[in-house]
Amino acid sequence: MVELVGGAHLVTAHGVLAANGVLVAAGHISGDGERFPYGALFGNGHRHNRQITTFYLLDDSVGLSADLTWLSALTARGELDPQVALRTDWTQVARAAAEPAGRRVPGKAVIDVRRADRTTSAADPVTVPVTRKALRDPGQEWAA
Repeated sequence: MVELVGGAHLVTAHGVLAANGVLVAAGHISGDGERFPYGALFGNGHRHNRQITTFYLLDDSVGLSADLTWLSALTARGELDPQVALRTDWTQVARAAAEPAGRRVPGKAVIDVRRADRTTSAADPVTVPVTRKALRDPGQEWAA
């Protein structure tokens, strides 16, 4: 399981891991610390050998392109669900930032940015995930 929010979400995610499960802490967008209750790290009741590991995207920039290509292919084939709960266009950037901040969407918020340099009317969108920085300042100027 890959967890991006941190804080209580990471603790909850660890709590649902089955035996031999791996939780990858790949982000901490909540800014909250983690506090595991007494017993959360016990291995009884078919909870043995659960692992938490960390991941920092930029430590492996050499392999990043291949990894992202693989994940994109899985998503395109429907084998990986990125849990996008809100997808909207660039004109709704304030909404896309406000909804996750208010915990009103149960997943990721994504905005599509149309490239101005395209000559066709059906320009391919550039997908921009809403980040913690965007949540702090939804009115900022962004470049894609």
